[in-house]
Amino acid sequence: STALMKRPLNIYEDLFKDLDIMMYRDSLESLVIKGKLEPGSFTMRGDVSSQFVSGMLMVMPLLSGDSTLTVTGELESAAYVNMTIDVMKEFGINVVQKNQTYYVEGNQSYRPRDYHVEGDFSQAAFFMAAGALAGDVTVTALDPSSVQGDMEIVRILKKMGADLTYTEEGYQVKRSQLRGLDIDISQIPDLAPILGIVLSLSSGGGKLLNGERLRYKESNRIEATIDLINALGGEAKEVNDDIVIRGFETLKGGRVSSFRDHRMVMAAAVAALRCEEPVIIEDYRAVSKSYPNFFKDLESILK
Repeated sequence: STALMKRPLNIYEDLFKDLDIMMYRDSLESLVIKGKLEPGSFTMRGDVSSQFVSGMLMVMPLLSGDSTLTVTGELESAAYVNMTIDVMKEFGINVVQKNQTYYVEGNQSYRPRDYHVEGDFSQAAFFMAAGALAGDVTVTALDPSSVQGDMEIVRILKKMGADLTYTEEGYQVKRSQLRGLDIDISQIPDLAPILGIVLSLSSGGGKLLNGERLRYKESNRIEATIDLINALGGEAKEVNDDIVIRGFETLKGGRVSSFRDHRMVMAAAVAALRCEEPVIIEDYRAVSKSYPNFFKDLESILK
């Protein structure tokens, strides 16, 4: 998509330049790469996106010799790299990690196998938030021992005072009086939109801290989250990559932009559960990127 192509690729551009591999954008929707990636020692910044690290790790075992990847600076969304390594191991690939250096043998092969894909905490977060804000919800098919970084939603909601427990049926969340909180989202950027809504409906509000990477998602999610909250009658503003949010008992509602961003659509829909007036979400079909049945599932918990 054009939105995907707008994301920064300078991490790979810098790496490939050192390796004499040519990479350039042929148009808004195509990327041209010329050259062959040889085994070796690679260095990559970790402060832009974990996806660059995951991409290199996945290709390194297929090279003709052993390689190392050293990540410099703080690794953003490190949990996603851990998930990548876990899945690679499930398919027969060995990766050795020491601090932020990864050692990968070459000439390995991915082995086909049946694989159970566990439930997604990133998507479940919207329903957990809905339960805490509006009424009882049970979210099933989630692994409480998961390495998913967005499992942090459980700890955050509990810290805010949510009545949230895990049973054999799944995570049960009851409507709760939530306390405000300052939340570091540098490692959980995908949770920012829904956490913004939760803070706007908490006692005291709070801040979403260290949100620089939100600018490079499907939309500029700093601007989009602030715009959504304010359009619904709340109060939010940006201060040096942080989002400062005032808490209210309810929001007003109204027409909001989704910025054609699937997570903004879902955040707006959950916010509607605590709005005084209906919420009209423009370009709501953007939700189909990651969760085409979202509105069907949301409707099922409202019956």
